[in-house]
Amino acid sequence: MQPKIFTSFNLSLAVPEDDFYKRLDKILNLNFLIPATKEYYGSEGNASIDPRVFFKMVLIGYLENIASDRKLVKHISNCLNLRLFIRYDIDEIIPVHSTVSRTRQLLGEELFEELFEQVVSFCISAGMVKGETQAIDSALIKANASMESLEVKQVPQELKQYLAQSKELNDEGAPRHKAKEDKSTLEQRTMQMDQTKLKELESRYIRQKGTGTSSKRDREHARFVSNETHYSPTDPDARVAVKPGKPRALYYSAQVSADTAHHVITHIEAAHAQGRDSDHTKEIVVQTRNRLEKHGLELKRILGDTHYGSGEIFAWLHFQGIKHWIPIPSGCQNGPEGFIYDEQRDVYTCSQGRILKNGGREVDDGKGNLVKKYFSKASECAQCPLKQSCIGEKGKLKKVQHTIYRKYIEKARERMASEVGKYFRKKRSSTVEPVIGSLLENNNMRKILTKGLQQANKIMLCAAISYNLKKLMKWVVRKEKQALALVKEKVKNKREVIKNMLFQFTAVYHSPYLTLHYS
Repeated sequence: MQPKIFTSFNLSLAVPEDDFYKRLDKILNLNFLIPATKEYYGSEGNASIDPRVFFKMVLIGYLENIASDRKLVKHISNCLNLRLFIRYDIDEIIPVHSTVSRTRQLLGEELFEELFEQVVSFCISAGMVKGETQAIDSALIKANASMESLEVKQVPQELKQYLAQSKELNDEGAPRHKAKEDKSTLEQRTMQMDQTKLKELESRYIRQKGTGTSSKRDREHARFVSNETHYSPTDPDARVAVKPGKPRALYYSAQVSADTAHHVITHIEAAHAQGRDSDHTKEIVVQTRNRLEKHGLELKRILGDTHYGSGEIFAWLHFQGIKHWIPIPSGCQNGPEGFIYDEQRDVYTCSQGRILKNGGREVDDGKGNLVKKYFSKASECAQCPLKQSCIGEKGKLKKVQHTIYRKYIEKARERMASEVGKYFRKKRSSTVEPVIGSLLENNNMRKILTKGLQQANKIMLCAAISYNLKKLMKWVVRKEKQALALVKEKVKNKREVIKNMLFQFTAVYHSPYLTLHYS
């Protein structure tokens, strides 16, 4: 076939009207990016990539589940509908992959967050978000860093002598693969521990070497690392964590909140994969509530798993006026079994009728939890027949304790044990868990290919934006079909009415009475 020298081609006419990206372009307004990105662009040199084109290319990558910028540029070059979406004609060259990568690093998080806000507002306007009930959960996302390059943190002067005498901690020395560049700050590569915590860590290493399913030789040669003693020089924000059934690796944590009505993501953020999820509960609730209140929606209920709960969180949610359905964590102390608590008198009573009174102050239990302690009288315990089984032969008096948030924990326990609690537990797992699964499998969030917490946050925001856009487009198509079906039904009903009127008129016109009368 001989190619034509001259041809006339209209890209818009070549793409069908019902194409996903053609319909998406009609509702996605990115003009706010022009003034918002003005500070990032200069007035001299070659023209930079249009911020609207950049964000559309990035969204295509997440909508099409393409992780590589090279593959993304190649894919867009070969697709007419994608060229039309980014407003590049067939004779124009698509921006190269390095431009996309550099622009992603250049632009600030606030632009990605503003686009996320805009898409959430589209979903709210379409009636997809009720706002009353939000389900929260997290997922570990693999970081773009290797465990083999982990470095030992610098040791403060007061700990050097102890570390020099510790065989277990000295064995975790030089990295197996030295990184070419150390991107960490002085704070990130300095150990923030005291001698007590180091002793606990050493004991843990010893226990790990003596247990496990691997062979004794493998355990003896294993490398035991922690976030307290090691850091990644290539990505200092990544943290060592363990996923069930998978080896220890460097991760980020994705904190997600989804509306239970139609599973729209109302909040997402990147966090360090360290500590408990309850450290992020307040931030998630505040950010989600503020976002919903902008659109006149009220947050009334929070659904979460055990990791998002604590006595402090339960009390905070109570004073915020938000009901929660979060299972009670194992660390919440409500007093020992067999002892009866009198809330009015603030005392405990043992099985023998002895009174244990409050010590008069709140103390730390050694794990960062504030507790109230209660003590019996030594004279009463000395005559007790259950002394040996209760406090031991050498014990003098009985000590019990419970968290200062006891009443909030008891309310949470009652709420979770109710039928409504059982319903909301299932509702949470059927809402946010499929959302996170879709982000990982279909929206390019299985691994963070960038470096740093801020860049990871951009990645997660883009994944959530693309997920919400997919939901929105399906919702719009469904509503359009429902509206069309309603119109057809109305037309059909009108036709039936007209048909019946004509039938009645014809029946009357041809009746015997009329024939006799007019004859």
